[in-house]
Amino acid sequence: MVIDPTCGVGNFVDAASRLFRAKKIIRVEVNQQYIQEIKAKDLLIKDERIQLQQANFFEFNWSSFINQLDGDVLVLGNFP
Repeated sequence: MVIDPTCGVGNFVDAASRLFRAKKIIRVEVNQQYIQEIKAKDLLIKDERIQLQQANFFEFNWSSFINQLDGDVLVLGNFP
């Protein structure tokens, strides 16, 4: 699994989807403008492994989220 906790417009996720054979790729973003850009891009690029969540990095319950995951996790991106 790959997680990008501050995905922006999704450049790291785009690269990860091509380079890693992850079963699931989760991206998290707070900025509504970026969310809209991502959704528009998703209409062009279909990859069912990739999920999007809108959340604030500092308010997101990362411990609970990570504890629910099964398997190895790679966290990537530019952290705030």
